[in-house]
Formats: sequence, C-alpha cells, structure tokens
Amino acid sequence: MNKGLRLNLILLAFVVVVCLFFLVPQVGEITANAEIEYTQEIVIEKDGEGYRYGNNGSFAVANSIQEIIDEVVERDLPISAIITFNNVTTNEEIELSYSRKIVLRGSVVHTGTINDVFITLLSGELEFLGIDFTSSLSSLLEVKEGARATLTSGTMELNGAISGLIQSTVYNRGTFVVNGGVISYDSTALGNAGQAILVGGANAVLEINEESPVIISGKTALRIENGLVTINGGTFNATKSDSPENGSALKLYNDAKVCINGGTFNSVVKEKTIILAGNANSYLEFKGGTVNGGFMLQEGASAFVSSLYIQERIVKATNFGNVLVNAEGGVTTVDSARMDFKGRDGYYVTGWQGGVGKNPLISSFASNAIIIAQTSNLYDITLKIGEVTEIFSKPYGSSFNPNSVTLSVPSGYVIKSWKNSLSQKVTP
Repeated sequence: MNKGLRLNLILLAFVVVVCLFFLVPQVGEITANAEIEYTQEIVIEKDGEGYRYGNNGSFAVANSIQEIIDEVVERDLPISAIITFNNVTTNEEIELSYSRKIVLRGSVVHTGTINDVFITLLSGELEFLGIDFTSSLSSLLEVKEGARATLTSGTMELNGAISGLIQSTVYNRGTFVVNGGVISYDSTALGNAGQAILVGGANAVLEINEESPVIISGKTALRIENGLVTINGGTFNATKSDSPENGSALKLYNDAKVCINGGTFNSVVKEKTIILAGNANSYLEFKGGTVNGGFMLQEGASAFVSSLYIQERIVKATNFGNVLVNAEGGVTTVDSARMDFKGRDGYYVTGWQGGVGKNPLISSFASNAIIIAQTSNLYDITLKIGEVTEIFSKPYGSSFNPNSVTLSVPSGYVIKSWKNSLSQKVTP
C-alpha cells in the first residue's frame, strides 16, 4: 500500500471517529433527540449517575431531573408538560417555576437529608396524577405563595426518622387542592412532631374535595397555622400521640380559618381529635361530617382565642380549662354535639351562658347564641356538730381549719376530732 493511500485512509478514519463523537449522546449532557415527541408523555429513568428521558423508544441523557424538566417545559408546546418517573431514586431537590402546567406521574423514592424538599413549586401550576412518592427524611412538596398544586390521585408518604423535629409531607403556603389520593406522615422517633399537611401563610388555601377516596394520616393529619381551608370530604387520621403537639386529625393555630362540610376525623386520643388553638381571628365552621371524638377549644380568654361555629351558634373558649364539644357515644355530628368542660386547678363548669345543665346539646341553645362556660373553683365545706350545720365556700387547694370556726357546741360536749363524708379522720 503506498504512503498516499495509507494517509488518506487514516484521515478518513479520523473523520468518522470525530463524527461519531458528536452524533452519539454523551453522558452528562442534555442531548435533545429529534425523535422524542415532546407533546406526549416524557418518561424519566435512572441511568448510572444521571438520567435518561424520552418516549417511543427514543431517549436522551442528562445529569439531573431539573435539567430534563427545564428542557421539556421550555419547548414551545400548546399543552401541559406530562412527565412520568419510572421507579426513580434520587436525592435531588427540584424547583419549578414555569408558566406552563406540569403533570407528574410515576414512582420516586427521595433520599434527601432532613432539611431538604424534593419539589418546591415557586410559581405556576403542578398536578400529581397517579404518583407514588416516598421519603425517609425530607419533605416531598412545598408550595410557595402564588403557586398552585393539585393531587388528583396517588400517594405521598414521609417516614421521619429523627426525634425532636417538626416535619411535614406537604408544606403549603400557596394553593393546594386534594381531589383524591393518600398523604401520610409517620415516625417511630418519640417526640417527633409531624403532620401530613402543614398550611402556613396569610394567603394560603387548602381545598379537599374527595372526587375519589382521600386519606390523610399523620401524628397530626392537618396542621393549619394560617390561611383558609375548606374540607368537603375525606378521611383524616391522627395515628399517634407521643408529644403535646401530636394526636389531632386537625389542629388550628394563629389566624387559621377552616370550614368542614364533610369528612371523617379520627384520633387515638378522642379528646384531641380536633383542636382549636388559634387567636381571635381564627375560627372553625362545622357544617357536616363525623368526628370520632370531639372538638377541644384550648383554654384562653374568649375574646382572644378561636371560635367554633355550629348550628348557627358560636362556641367560645374560656379561662381555667378547655371547652369540649362532643357527643354521647363518642361520635360527634352537627346534630349530636353537646357541651362539656375539662377544668384545671380545681375549676369546674357550673352552667352555660344561655343554656341549662352541665352537658347541654348545642341545639338547646337559642339560634345565634354565644355559648360560654360559667366556671368556678369554689367548693362547699359543711360542718356538722350535733344538730348544728354550717356551710363554707373555699377555693380549690386552700386550707381550712374547722377549729377556727365558732360554732355552738352542745352542752357537755368537746370537739376532739373531725371526720369527712367518707368517715375518714381529718386532722386540721
């Protein structure tokens, strides 16, 4: 073979190699494939240290999920971007801020650290349709003010592992709509205060509709710190009560405003099923549904704490104890609700403003009544010497010396000791 021919072959081989280098997708780069149909569902799969994405047998590769979503959404498409995760495991944190609606489907296991959030929706609209998201440490979704997310179907599950933390599967400061699906939080770590959904932010909105079955479970199912919540159906379970913060299917704080039109609320501690612990701007309107247990209005001056609206009546909290709204048999509905009180420091209910008895039905109060507990911590002490009887009222916990009281002692008798109503000797 002459030198000229050999040189030409070498140059040809070099050109072929160079062409192949640029034509074959390189790992670590987004390589948009003209055969990928961006108007159709885009599938994301794990591929070594990166990911591959595509459909119809055509795939490109990328370093991160964020890059893929950016690539898909930035295409000039007239429809929503539909993205399916095919059994993906990732520790990546994703931020979404697009004018186009994004639909996420499929299965993801997130392996982030404690303070991570898998998906942060900064703006725009996001829908979860048939998803299966799980995490052992990090939150799965945070919706910022002005953004809107919808769970149509699927599962979102966070299993907390560290004690002493307050964690949320979903943290909503924008608008979050649940039309179907399961959201859960659990932890075996004692004292780990966690909830399935946390709502915070003055303009936050949560709407739960149950177009298909909705199940929301956690040490606390719903924690509402601010915002407006409408519950039209669903099942809400408080699964554990291992700290003062846990054990409620629904708990209101600060300026929280909630309207319940339907749904079933369960707790392992019936007294804590629904707790109102907000300020004077906070309220809960109970129009329908079933509470297995009852409502607790936490202690506080009635002018400064949450109100419960029920049967066109207003129940207010009070000092010196928790006001309870429950029912005989433990299943509270609009029609079966009655008043109860759990006092502290010896306080007890003597009656109710505008009502009769210690446990009157809500329906026994006049329409538009404001229901406030009348309380006392005074206890009667009755002294009897022969036929002489005298009654004294003393505050709970105070001391009383019967020998300091001047009573008429029958002639010939001397007081040596006293006995209480149980015939137990009392030593003043």
